[in-house]
Amino acid sequence: MDDRVTIAYDGSNTIDVSPGRALRLAGEAYPLFRAPDPASVSDPDVCLDFLKTLHLSLCPVFDIGLRRWMSRYFDAVLSQADAHADALLPVAGLDPANAHRAWCYAAHRPLSNVSFELDGARHEAPVMFWLDDGPLLVRFSNENDDPSLRTVVMSGADLAAPDPAFLAGMGHGLAEYWQGVAAPRHPFVRSALSGLSGLTRGLGSQQGH
Repeated sequence: MDDRVTIAYDGSNTIDVSPGRALRLAGEAYPLFRAPDPASVSDPDVCLDFLKTLHLSLCPVFDIGLRRWMSRYFDAVLSQADAHADALLPVAGLDPANAHRAWCYAAHRPLSNVSFELDGARHEAPVMFWLDDGPLLVRFSNENDDPSLRTVVMSGADLAAPDPAFLAGMGHGLAEYWQGVAAPRHPFVRSALSGLSGLTRGLGSQQGH
C-alpha cells in the first residue's frame, strides 16, 4: 500500500513524504537544475548559507512575512546548534570550530506555500513541516485557519523573538531537531558524514540509532 503524500510547494515543485519519516534539510532532493558540487558546500557554514538562500529564493519577493519567517528559521536553527555545541557529538573530518553546525542538517525542512491532500481533504498553508507524525502548518494569522490539522500561528512578536524562543514557540520538537537522529547527513551527499568522534555525552546521549 502506497501511503505517500505528495506536497505541492512554491507554485511549481512537488515532493513526496511518508508517515513515520520526518522531512529534514538533508532529506529529499531540492529543486535545482544542478546540485552544487559537494566539495563546494562541504563546510557547514557555506552549506547552510546555500540552503537559506535557496529557500528564500523559493519565496515570493513581495511576501515579506514569509521571507522574514524563513530567514529567522535558518538563523534560529544555526543559533541552536551553537548554543548546544558542547553537548552535540563532534563530527569527524570537519573544522572543529564549526563541525557542530553539521547537526543543523537534521533540522526539519520548511516547505512554503504548500498545497496537499490528506485523508480526502485539501489543505493549503504558507509554511508546512512534515514531522514523524504528520504535518505541522505555520500561519501568520488566523485567516483561513485549518482546524483539522496542527497549526502554529506566528504573530509579529513571535517573529521578533530571540532565536531559542522563536523555535520553542512553534513546539513539536523543532527546537531540539537533533533528537532521534543518530548522525547528521549532508544534504548533497547520499552518504553519512565522515563520522562522529568521541564518546556520547550530554544531549548527544539522547540521540537515536
